Amino acid sequence: MNRILKNIIFIVVILTIIVGCSFIMLFPDSISIDEKIKYSHEIDQLKSKKLSVFYSFGKGTESVNTDFYLKEKPDNNDEVFFRFYSQLAKKPIPLQFLTFNLSTGYNGVRVEIYKIGNRFRTEINNFTDNASETESTEYKILHQELTLDKGDYKTGDSIFGKIKLEIEETGTDQSVRKYLSQGVFKSTVQ
Repeated sequence: MNRILKNIIFIVVILTIIVGCSFIMLFPDSISIDEKIKYSHEIDQLKSKKLSVFYSFGKGTESVNTDFYLKEKPDNNDEVFFRFYSQLAKKPIPLQFLTFNLSTGYNGVRVEIYKIGNRFRTEINNFTDNASETESTEYKILHQELTLDKGDYKTGDSIFGKIKLEIEETGTDQSVRKYLSQGVFKSTVQ
């Protein structure tokens, strides 16, 4: 009986170590907290920026909630192409999605940040409605930094933050390019 108990404890310890290492590999970076980021000059500057959309179904202008850019910073510093939104999934695990989205209506690029607790990972994907397109640009995150105004959010909370990504892009022609993408954001958690 004593030997069976030792084996069970050994198995539980090994499984705990495996799960812990897997979690750290899937969510490699920790989040910085800066409670004053919502009062920063960069967040305040979002009010003066204009969202450049490729299609418009509604009337009026949309408020800008990020100045994030991918690849090159726009020549016109007041022009923004990405939209930002944040969603919270409570089941089966408390996972928060922070999404930067650029869409032409037919295709685009999505930068998805997955947050669990104070750890996160980032994925970048192209999307298209053209089913025959099999080749796509691939993105590899070389370094990433995420700063938020607090650690935990509930649905309806305001969220403020800053993202900085060092990216390696492999194009469909196999050309490789490295660049820095960054921006600030504000929204309400859905």
